[in-house]
Amino acid sequence: MLAFFLLPCCLPTWGQNFRVLDSLKLKLTKAKQDTACVMLLQRIADVSQNLDMDSSLVYARQGLNLATKLKFPLGKTCCLYQLAYGYYGLGNYPLFYENAKKSLTISEQIGYKAGAARAMGLLGLYYNCISNDSMSIFYYTKALGYFMDMNYKRDAASVLNNMGIFYGVKGNYPLALDYHFKALRLNDELRDQHGCLWGYLYISSIYATQKSFTLALNYATKSKKLGEFLQDKSAVSWGYMLMGDIFLEQKKYSLSMENYMHAMEIATKTQEKAIITTSFKKIGLIYLLEGKYDEALSNFNSSLKLAEETDDKRSVSEILSNIAELLQKQGKWKESVIVGKKALQLAQSLKYPDIIRGAGDILYKIYKQQKDFSNALQYYELSVSANDSMFNLEKLKTIDNLKQNYELEKTKKAIELLEKDKKLANQRAFIFGACLVIVIILALYIISYKQRRSKESRLCHELEMKESKYLLESKQRELTMKAINFAQQEQILSTLQEQFETLSNDHPTLNETISKMKYSIDMYLKNNSFRDFEKYFTEVHPDFYNRIKQNAPDLSQNELRVCALIKLNLNTKQIADITHKTPKSVEVIRTNIRKKLNLNPKDNLFDNISQL
Repeated sequence: MLAFFLLPCCLPTWGQNFRVLDSLKLKLTKAKQDTACVMLLQRIADVSQNLDMDSSLVYARQGLNLATKLKFPLGKTCCLYQLAYGYYGLGNYPLFYENAKKSLTISEQIGYKAGAARAMGLLGLYYNCISNDSMSIFYYTKALGYFMDMNYKRDAASVLNNMGIFYGVKGNYPLALDYHFKALRLNDELRDQHGCLWGYLYISSIYATQKSFTLALNYATKSKKLGEFLQDKSAVSWGYMLMGDIFLEQKKYSLSMENYMHAMEIATKTQEKAIITTSFKKIGLIYLLEGKYDEALSNFNSSLKLAEETDDKRSVSEILSNIAELLQKQGKWKESVIVGKKALQLAQSLKYPDIIRGAGDILYKIYKQQKDFSNALQYYELSVSANDSMFNLEKLKTIDNLKQNYELEKTKKAIELLEKDKKLANQRAFIFGACLVIVIILALYIISYKQRRSKESRLCHELEMKESKYLLESKQRELTMKAINFAQQEQILSTLQEQFETLSNDHPTLNETISKMKYSIDMYLKNNSFRDFEKYFTEVHPDFYNRIKQNAPDLSQNELRVCALIKLNLNTKQIADITHKTPKSVEVIRTNIRKKLNLNPKDNLFDNISQL
């Protein structure tokens, strides 16, 4: 999924920004030091933020100082909002939060509801950045309510898009699409073509993440065409970037390369270093996948240089991770470990789990190839932990050779003592002592060798077990999501079917078409309702149904399906939603299952079913 900025409003085009900024600066030269000048400074800061964030902050501070001097709270809260957004762009989260909070406080004090709502939107963005999900959704929801009450549809659409991005990052793609489509409808009502343009990009990125490549390309193409019509070069270059990502996922490297080159060409003209940096990185990745290591390294180095110039620490850590992978493929183990650890250290300091996972995975592979199973286990666990924060696996203690080294050291000292005693002993004692030392050394060597081999074998086995366990857990989570998605799909079809029931028309052809659509939906719901889910379930747990039938051969088809959902550790309400039953009906089925499995009241149903 593309890492779009979460924006508080839809932005004008790159060219428009320069024209508007020149006009505002001309007005500023003639402005008096009054409240109108405060708002003019805030407006210049707003337009400058997409061209030069440092300049934007300078104008916002000037406006804030003048508003404070004039005791103009409205101008003060607007400039504080602008400062907060500027610090967000620079990644300075403490000052981002401080200014957003002050803006909210002043807006509430003077009853400026629109300002309060915009500050809440920024606070939602702040808490999203620091991964405080509950507070982020709290402020987003509150801001959305304010905007809807005031009929501020453009601002409401921006909040909806931010919520869509929030849920997209969390992996809740149906909800993310719901919010993005709601925002798209509002922008369509407003005839806000720029809002629609960025909405297409957000929706395309979700479909690309779901590997729905046809839909992803459709919306990415819409965005690119609309961007070309509006002469929004930034949006066009992002559209090319997204299409490049889609083709890269499909392993269509030539098409992917072509789109990245287009994106870089446009970004070079508009001096958008973020897109240039990403383009170099993606092109390097294609060369890496094609085994063209020199070309890959050249592009990675160009990308790294730009990322360091712009202090884009996330990109720096990503590129270092890519370079580490390249060095690994070239067999340059030491260099790869050094670069990989550098990427990992930076990613950990910035708390980027996706990059932590990538760097950890590379280090894991290197150490595994070198048969350093202790370090391999350490980085494998780090990679898995970063990949899925829902599962907190206990860390294995790193077993080293300190004890063996200690024992060998003791043996050396014993040999030294024996050698001293040997000088005072007769020839027979000397021979006996020497033989004894040799036997001890051989015994210790054999013991040490066996322990080392045993340890390596055990660590290798533990690593294989962990890999198998994680693969099963991944399939289990995927299976659970499929069950929920099937339920959502059936709910949508059922709702659509109910809506068809309310339609009536005197036109016989239209009525016939509606009847055929109703019949198709009805047949799908009857025949496909649970069949696809059971197919996926059987692939993950091939022996489950046979085992449970051996324990309870008289279980009905509905009871077997509920057993499958219980094995996925779904609660009664979730099972009720998926099977379209009431929670009470599900409880009755669970009771029947317990009886047929001959379970005692104190026995845990999930524990018994999960063991099958």
